[in-house]
Amino acid sequence: MDVQGVLDAATALLIWGGQITVISSQNGKNNPFAQFVRDIEAGRYGEDAAVFTVTFDEAVANGLYERVCWMKGKTPTAEDKAKWYAKIRNGYGVRKAAMREELDVIPRDGNGVCLPGVWIENAMTLEPKRVLRLALDDDFLLKSPAEREAWTKDWIERNLDPELRRLDPQLRHVFSQDYARHREFSVWGAISLGAGMRRQLPLCIEMHKVPYAQQRQIIWHAIQHLPRQCGGAMDATGSGETLAEETADKFGRSRVHQVKLNRGWYGTWMPKLVQAFEDGVIEIPADPDIAGDLRAIEEVDGIAMVTKARRKDIKDPDLYRHGDAAVMLCLGWFATLHLSAAFDFIPVPALPRGFDNLGAEGEDQDDDLLAHAEAHATW
Repeated sequence: MDVQGVLDAATALLIWGGQITVISSQNGKNNPFAQFVRDIEAGRYGEDAAVFTVTFDEAVANGLYERVCWMKGKTPTAEDKAKWYAKIRNGYGVRKAAMREELDVIPRDGNGVCLPGVWIENAMTLEPKRVLRLALDDDFLLKSPAEREAWTKDWIERNLDPELRRLDPQLRHVFSQDYARHREFSVWGAISLGAGMRRQLPLCIEMHKVPYAQQRQIIWHAIQHLPRQCGGAMDATGSGETLAEETADKFGRSRVHQVKLNRGWYGTWMPKLVQAFEDGVIEIPADPDIAGDLRAIEEVDGIAMVTKARRKDIKDPDLYRHGDAAVMLCLGWFATLHLSAAFDFIPVPALPRGFDNLGAEGEDQDDDLLAHAEAHATW
């Protein structure tokens, strides 16, 4: 059922002083009803909207057992009430998460969800403002290519450059991108490597309906200004292949990994990202949409991957997401395990010294020649 569609239609009833009441049990944290509850609690529906919670224990305290006895024609007793209560609780067996969801109104993470909410929340230690967003409308395409480039250059200077300057110059950085052009978000991220290979996501760029040329303009600028840049990984599946290939041509094919996303790749690398959250060795911005994307990682036929379902963006419900930040983070984790770096070199004199320099005419003249000789490099 399209819960949001039903609510949109029912909202018109408020015009005449009506009231909307939604009654439901929980069915996982990713369920539309659970998101609806979180939105109300966050004040997104105004001060008149409220959430009322009734647990099994509260119902028992208010006479549920006695009502059951009345319906069955039984006489309620304290001893029978205790047995009845224990029977209801024990009926879930080892499925404690299901029991808490049904009886205590505590939504579970889901049957196939790979990342429990507490792991995600523990990792959200960075400021939300580290996530930049650029969402354009169709009118942007009416501008000339030169106007689009100039507009994007200004956006970079005002929004991206200040965040790039905040990056720690002492840390190594890699980059990754999950590409999209129209329907979902195209998400680029910079991941830093700290002590003990601890990873952080100090910068994330979300782009929606941003033309290909402007995406390239933005990410190339970011890559060029990453401190101690050690390569990256990019989604080379479908429409992302061209940008990944051009980026590899510009920054080096040994440095930019062009990844074809498929079940085999997810099966190898997504568990490593999940393990990072379990071990607490990754830090991300406290952004609700990134958290939602990570919750989209589920086991599908034994493979941890992003499900096909799309969900509404929290900041802008008119836009949709498809686990975009989760894919970007998985690509980023892959990049941190495939580091590339420029080799250091030692300059050597152009003219040989010693026994093989048959044309040498004395140390003084030799030193004069070396002072003007062009340095060469060796690796």
